[in-house]
Amino acid sequence: MVSPELELKNLLREEQQQGYFTAAFVEAGYLDQANPTLRHFTSESGRVFDLASLTKALVTGPLVHQVLKAENLDVKAPLSAWAPTDIKLPQAFLQLITEEVLGHVSGLPAWWNFWIQHLGRESHPTRRDALIRMEEVLNRIPLGGEKKDLYSDVGYILLGYLLEKKAKSSLKPWLASSVSEPFGYAPDLQIPAESYIPTALCKVRERLLRGEVHDENCAVLGGISGHAGLFGSGEAVSQYLKNLMRDPLGLSYLEANEKARRDTGREGLLGFRRGNGLSSAPFANGNGMGHLGFTGTAFWLEWSSKKYGIFLTNRVISGRVSPRITDIRRRVFQLLDACLG
Repeated sequence: MVSPELELKNLLREEQQQGYFTAAFVEAGYLDQANPTLRHFTSESGRVFDLASLTKALVTGPLVHQVLKAENLDVKAPLSAWAPTDIKLPQAFLQLITEEVLGHVSGLPAWWNFWIQHLGRESHPTRRDALIRMEEVLNRIPLGGEKKDLYSDVGYILLGYLLEKKAKSSLKPWLASSVSEPFGYAPDLQIPAESYIPTALCKVRERLLRGEVHDENCAVLGGISGHAGLFGSGEAVSQYLKNLMRDPLGLSYLEANEKARRDTGREGLLGFRRGNGLSSAPFANGNGMGHLGFTGTAFWLEWSSKKYGIFLTNRVISGRVSPRITDIRRRVFQLLDACLG
């Protein structure tokens, strides 16, 4: 009988040989234990992944939580309660409830084009240019949509903008300095280009992306935004999650997401997402929380047992859209769960 670990390694090797991705990292373990139960990494070159929308859970969510705690505010506070005063946005944006924006139920649209006519071969905007671009586009986005469960990049771009304006400095992952592995926004990482795993050939930028964010909206915003842009190794993601749990404020962030998972029916929590989807339900019987990333990244954890699973790839190297990733993730997280017993 083949063990779950061997079956997992065989699956990853087969997908890599077929060219679906060129790099994959898997890890499973427990947040309260230093060493993982399983770790396996395969890569033709590089070790730092474009983590895509994991940015929402690992950067933006914790930073908003930090601001709310510092100002003794509840997640039900409107954005105006903690937003800086020197912003150029309609008042309607500031009336949005923080919890609803974090949970993707604010009425904001799922996506908006920030990059058209501003992204090309030589696009390297400054932070000032990026903030101006955010303001210009956000001011054109209509509000008043139905407050339903709708995954919204726009909401997290808005949160990132407010956080950056409030701090008067560009976004940085909270607790990132406690992570020894590469972990941060690419413009801030001082690592060689070959350390990055390539993602895809961008037809707009006319080059293979390596150490440049795949998401076009994030790219036109200088590679730093609230919805995407985080890069890191698999070990860094693991270390960061464990460091969050060890830190009192990080612990309260994780507990707040778990409370939202238990007490609400929302898919979106407070940075994390409910882990009962097609690709995540095999892990912890759908009782987990975590996040997915468009480039082929994902992590899920179950709070009661503290078990976690991480699966990172560069699956966009073989095509922008591929429903296969759902099936592969489902099998991988099923096997990661089995490895933990």
